[in-house]
Amino acid sequence: MISHKRKCIFFHIPKCGGQSVEDIFIRDAGLTWESREPLLLRKNTNPLVGPPWLAHLTYREYLAYNYVSPELMADYYKFAIIRNPYQRLESLYKYMGYDCVMKFSDFISEVIVKNLVNKGNLFYFIKPQYEYLVNNDGVICIDEILKLEEVGYGFKKIAKKLELEESSLPFINAYRKKSFFSKIKKRVKCGLNGHVRYGLNFDYKVSWTNDLLTQVNSYYERDFKEFGYELENK
Repeated sequence: MISHKRKCIFFHIPKCGGQSVEDIFIRDAGLTWESREPLLLRKNTNPLVGPPWLAHLTYREYLAYNYVSPELMADYYKFAIIRNPYQRLESLYKYMGYDCVMKFSDFISEVIVKNLVNKGNLFYFIKPQYEYLVNNDGVICIDEILKLEEVGYGFKKIAKKLELEESSLPFINAYRKKSFFSKIKKRVKCGLNGHVRYGLNFDYKVSWTNDLLTQVNSYYERDFKEFGYELENK
């Protein structure tokens, strides 16, 4: 998301509270969620120039696909929100609806790991958080990184710096319990995508095993090290 009014770029890492930030800038610009395109918040119909939603452009993509010039990128204030990788995966599991389709362990192996290894259709949405923030040399090049766990206080400082009238983040895009019909619909959709399940369980729970932790610790290793989150083991 880019705000020329406030001369800033917000890097929206999926499932890190990004829509709450965007909502403030949408209203600051006098726009609505339906008219938010001027902030570069729109669907992308050309896969050659970025992810399916431009809100999730990475630092490198902004420059490579000429959404901003190197001069503007250097001049504008750049910030992002990150979160604990374990909690992010738990949130992805529920948000994407796989909690009514398959076990958490299957979600990690069949959806997360598969897309990370093959750079599949979901890679843009689930990749390690540092990937959104680095330049071509692998160096993080943004001005401020907030942890979701402390975002209330951190965003107030950013709002003051950018002279935003509103500094309290609204709670948007939170997980909502699905209806039975929506669970059936999600299971059919996943079945068409190769994730066929015939069981009667439509309400799987998150459960971490040592094997899952080992996989996640490996694939998201730099996120843990870069952002100071503790690796867990059973």
